[in-house]
Amino acid sequence: HTSGISLCSRIDYKSLTILNKELGYDAFILTNHYTKDYVKDNNPLEFAKRYIEEYYKAKEVGDEIGIKVFFGVEITLNNYGGIHLLVYGIEPELLLEHPEIYNYTLPQIYEVAHSHNGFLVQAHPFRPVLTLLDVNYLDGVEINCHLGHNGPFPDEVFEIAKKHNFFVTCGGDFHNDSPRIMCGIITKDYINDVQSLIK
Repeated sequence: HTSGISLCSRIDYKSLTILNKELGYDAFILTNHYTKDYVKDNNPLEFAKRYIEEYYKAKEVGDEIGIKVFFGVEITLNNYGGIHLLVYGIEPELLLEHPEIYNYTLPQIYEVAHSHNGFLVQAHPFRPVLTLLDVNYLDGVEINCHLGHNGPFPDEVFEIAKKHNFFVTCGGDFHNDSPRIMCGIITKDYINDVQSLIK
């Protein structure tokens, strides 16, 4: 998360991008908080534009220093007690078409994301205890590596993934409020763009 959008973050987009490069990552997905709480003047489209602009600023830094920055969203679901849902593999235009996606039902988000070639991952499902969304509308589940959130629970996450044929991601949930520990995925092929990520 970067401080230009996610108010809980203590690191700006440039510093985060440089840090990830210094740690040896080839790429990262910037998933800021997409929440109704951040909408000003009852203008969700303006918030969507600011959200997208923050991504492009990080991407520009990444292009300059040699690290891929992909677009993603961490939606705070208004209709599900504020549970966080990660959306990967999409282009920024999705938010311009659906600026109030935080008000959608899970089936609606699933349909929108899949129509844009995206996929849904439930973020940190064990924070503070297991609260799993309807598995019929998820594609994956996350091992969360934030040191302050009750552990990553890898065994439990893999058990859920095996049971429901999910893939597993490993997210840092990084706000610069704890050490930047290693996380992520290793792929056989180099991921050059969003389409490669989806495959």
